[in-house]
Amino acid sequence: MTSNRIDWLITEMNITGGAESFVRYTAPRVRKAGWDLRVITFIPGGELLQELKKEGVPVIELGVRSKIDFRVALRLRKLWGETRPDLVHTHLFHAGIVGRLVAHWMGIRPFVVHQHGAERARSNLRTWADRVTSGWVSCYVVTCQAVADILALRERVKSSRIKIIYNGLEIQNVSEIKLPADWPVLSGIPVIGSVGRLSLEKGQEILIRAMAILNMNGIKTHLVLLGEGQARTTIENQVNDLGLSEQVHLLGARRDIPAWLSHFQVFILPSHWEGISMALLEAMAAGVPVIATRVGGTPEVIRDHESGILVPPGEPAALADALQQLLTDPDLRHRLSEGARHRVRDHFSIDRTVLQIDQLYKGLLNPGR
Repeated sequence: MTSNRIDWLITEMNITGGAESFVRYTAPRVRKAGWDLRVITFIPGGELLQELKKEGVPVIELGVRSKIDFRVALRLRKLWGETRPDLVHTHLFHAGIVGRLVAHWMGIRPFVVHQHGAERARSNLRTWADRVTSGWVSCYVVTCQAVADILALRERVKSSRIKIIYNGLEIQNVSEIKLPADWPVLSGIPVIGSVGRLSLEKGQEILIRAMAILNMNGIKTHLVLLGEGQARTTIENQVNDLGLSEQVHLLGARRDIPAWLSHFQVFILPSHWEGISMALLEAMAAGVPVIATRVGGTPEVIRDHESGILVPPGEPAALADALQQLLTDPDLRHRLSEGARHRVRDHFSIDRTVLQIDQLYKGLLNPGR
């Protein structure tokens, strides 16, 4: 069993996004695989950090309050001068840039950058910073082929330096999870759900327009949106304008996602772009029939009409058609439910993710073996 010290460097753990969730659930498993891993954050605090500590993961908070506080580089250099890692693995942009600058300064290699999403709105400055320092990176880890393609095109990273490692989750038995106490819908009415940050790129406005189409087709259902974000007011206004205030329930950010997923009749991911959505994987693992847009890495997760239904992005009529098909066909829902469970179990388990990370580290630290 190896004892190499691995530092996972992440900008912050104060929100529950894809990168933060990946670190929260994967870091303890990587430690169990034999790596002396610790998690370092720029910005302190967050419930996820407390959970990591409870699981025995060493956590170091560098104590800055801003992503662009230049003191973080000096604090990181001091830390690595006292306890030098054998390998650094970064998550999120600022950690990736500052980490590689300090590591290059101190001669620390190997250095791994984890690109969790495409960051399609990335500024020219960020792209330039990545390009000019990419030579200091030993390997880029990406969540799917779609992100790998963008990284190769935009940052000009050679495909030979990119490793695809899918997000994985721990498969749990959710069949006996009780209905949440604040479930907002009377029994007997179909409930569809979506989980994600409330923002335009997540496509909730398309889903709400699809709900209005279902109403016109005489199909009554309810929509539960779990998540928070800057588009909340816009979404609330749209719901009111379409007369859906009694059918659409915005319940904010939740940590008890599995309890909600297991009681949805259908899960929807209407995004305009995705890497590999953890919420989608969780819904599929729970056996919920899923509909998602054919964008980013989602087609790498869903096999159309085998483990879910894929629809074009930005088209509420196509989404409404798929929803109507699922809501009126229980046999199809059952078939897709079983297909989804098998798909996640076979290709997106956390065991598979940890095994690939373990193999990557061994290859970087012991090249030629």
